[in-house]
Amino acid sequence: MNLSSAFSIIILLAAGVFVAGSSGAQVIEVPNPSFEEGVDAPIGWTLSGGTGEWLEDEATEGTRSIQVTGTGQGSNHWRSEPLALEPLSVYVLTFDARSSGSGTGTAISGPHYCNRDLGPLTDSWQSFSSVFYTPAVLESWARSLLFGQWHVRGAMAFDNVALYAAQPLYAEEDGLRLGEGERIEGNTYVFSAPHHSLSRNHSRPLIHQQSRFNTYRWNFGAG
Repeated sequence: MNLSSAFSIIILLAAGVFVAGSSGAQVIEVPNPSFEEGVDAPIGWTLSGGTGEWLEDEATEGTRSIQVTGTGQGSNHWRSEPLALEPLSVYVLTFDARSSGSGTGTAISGPHYCNRDLGPLTDSWQSFSSVFYTPAVLESWARSLLFGQWHVRGAMAFDNVALYAAQPLYAEEDGLRLGEGERIEGNTYVFSAPHHSLSRNHSRPLIHQQSRFNTYRWNFGAG
């Protein structure tokens, strides 16, 4: 028996299918999610450093998007204002991204404690969907979303950001409640954390966390 979980949220994915879930999804307000508002820079977003642009007439939603440019070394990003996130909760993040002549490094996305490397992107806009599980203590900096680049030689652009609160739905069979990565083999319980899947840093057995997760691996620091 190999049972997997889905997320209780209605959301259109890149493949054009819906994640099975509730009749409505709790939308988490993201400031200026399609980057349309602002004068000299997009309201609600701050560039960490390096080279970044607020693009006009290049977008998937509206007419504006954000972009970062790298030299092949280092990293920089656009950071959102703090969001109304809850500790130890699951969220689904969606956004669009593309590259401009980049064949090295990776685009980065999501909150600092659950970064998702997107790898090299195509020159055409692509839609992405990511899941993340918040830590037990959410300081102000941990409530922000980041979109940027790591060791990219070229440019990465982002647009059309949305965030939803999600409720994991676990499969039940013979009185057992199992999520993704859990299975019963005969009389043996087996768990393989689904770090490479949509679930990322979330799994049913995880009840508390205060560490940083990067793409498919935990990074344990002091404390």
